[in-house]
Amino acid sequence: MNKEGCSDSGENPYANGDYGYKDVDYDYDYDYDNNPEGRYDENGNWIENNIEPDREYKIYCNGFWGDEFTDLTTTGRMNITFFSEILKKTQLKDFIITTHPEEANVLFESVFKASMVDYKNWKYKIHYSGESLARTDLYFPNKTHYETYDIVMCSHSVVRRNVIDVPFFAYYCFGNNRLARLDTYYRYRKVHIADKFCCFVVSNGNIYARNKMFEMVNDYKRVDSGGKHLNNIGGELIYPYTSEELIEFISGYKFMICFENTIEGSYITEKIINAYLARTIPIYFGTNYCKNVFNEKSFLYLEDESDESMNKLLDDIKELDYDDTKYLDMLNEPVFNVEFDYMNRYGVDAIGSNIDNILFPIVEEEPEWNNRYPEDNIEKTYICLIAYRGRHPQEFRKEQLNTMIKNWMGYFEKHNKVLKIVIIEQYNDKPFNKGVLWNAAFLESEKWFDMVEEKVYIHNNTDNVINMGEDFPLDLINPSVGFTDIRRVPHLDEYIGGNMLGGCCSFDGESFKKTNGFPNNLWGWGGDDWAILRRIKERGVPYKKSTIFNTNWIIEDRDHVRDKQTNDYNINLALTEPIEKSGLQNTIYNISGFGYYHDEMEGIIHLCIDF
Repeated sequence: MNKEGCSDSGENPYANGDYGYKDVDYDYDYDYDNNPEGRYDENGNWIENNIEPDREYKIYCNGFWGDEFTDLTTTGRMNITFFSEILKKTQLKDFIITTHPEEANVLFESVFKASMVDYKNWKYKIHYSGESLARTDLYFPNKTHYETYDIVMCSHSVVRRNVIDVPFFAYYCFGNNRLARLDTYYRYRKVHIADKFCCFVVSNGNIYARNKMFEMVNDYKRVDSGGKHLNNIGGELIYPYTSEELIEFISGYKFMICFENTIEGSYITEKIINAYLARTIPIYFGTNYCKNVFNEKSFLYLEDESDESMNKLLDDIKELDYDDTKYLDMLNEPVFNVEFDYMNRYGVDAIGSNIDNILFPIVEEEPEWNNRYPEDNIEKTYICLIAYRGRHPQEFRKEQLNTMIKNWMGYFEKHNKVLKIVIIEQYNDKPFNKGVLWNAAFLESEKWFDMVEEKVYIHNNTDNVINMGEDFPLDLINPSVGFTDIRRVPHLDEYIGGNMLGGCCSFDGESFKKTNGFPNNLWGWGGDDWAILRRIKERGVPYKKSTIFNTNWIIEDRDHVRDKQTNDYNINLALTEPIEKSGLQNTIYNISGFGYYHDEMEGIIHLCIDF
């Protein structure tokens, strides 16, 4: 790409001026008498300084794509319209964009200049980055310190309560009516195939997979390279990557190799969008999250950087190149995954709502909960569900489980309460899958204790034990319909907010069925607690924090290493996949036998399952 934001530059764009502000003098100490220029209001109207309306919020933009960023237009050039429309949906809507930091009370900045967070005491500090975290660390002066800002919009999949997922392609689609142009309704069915084979427009030559794919495809049939890297068309294209001229160039080809620079979180840029706009089949490599957003039948995808995957992708390209019918079928597929709710995820209303939830959280009065068990003297059976596997390198889980069983049984017996424990142990070599195990634990509990009418279910982890000196919780004596978050780690509220369910919660069976339980495809550690709270909220199941929330009723042992490699991917999947696609209703498993702790006399059911 080029001066208007080329993320393909191999050098430091801040140093060489690729982002359009090399020779601009950014002096923050303005002399208003000698700088009487006006500015645009949120409706795009130009007003002079001396007639500026009194607004509650005055926003200064720093470190974006040059001065044009403050141009409130709907042209194809970089502009603030997307963010302006988002802010109009928030309680910050009484705002104006100012070019004078002295008069501003809200800072809105990106990565392309040094941060101004310490310039003054800002009322709110908002950050946006369309760049990957890896490239920011390498190239850009503002390193996106998440704790510095009230709001951070990015695609890094960093789990903090102030971070909102807004990848660059969402910003890019908003401008120049691009999103509408990708809609199936407006896309004519193409029946003609472009004359030329494949194009490649790249400046950064440091991406191995992209270079390798270019070589392999070019060995099969010539690939026209129009960028600075591997240029073979007689000169570098001068078109900005936002331009219709570039789209027109791409449209002359059947395919476009459009690999991302970085594989990370939800990091998706304009590259695949430009191919779609040009009615060209994208040959793409990026985050797996792209499959949640885009229709897998509409693009060719490199699964990984192995020779096997690259050869398979080349075979797929050849097949479409040979078969015009298959090629046109793919070319005319809908762009977006039909199960992906774009507006609910990346629409201005949705992002605005997320901002308000962080900046202006609603403090609700405690609702009148519909108690299922209004009388204290009605005997209830408490069923604790445990998802378990204690093999290398987590052999310590067996000792934890042993301690937990004795502790819970002793505590409930002390308070004259009936406790059953259902342990479902994963009995295969696949990655750990807590979702399947907890779904199976619930389903088996319904079978083993079908005659028990007053059942209170409790999810618990093996590393949670009860403080024996604490009274029996009122929330369990008279449990509410729905879910009650009994105890969670205190730091979660600060960094994550109300996006996930804690490590111990209680619920009734009908409420669990209504949520469709946990997804069955969250392999490895992470995501399950995000998934269940999302399902609770979307299915309208009652949810509240316990009156013993964050007390010492439960003591947690977290003194062990957790493999977080799968965490970001699982969270993305948990928050975006349609609930009906995976859950309690389609949990499939086989019982292999009874486990070590199985003791029906003591009320412990321990089943080993394969799936």
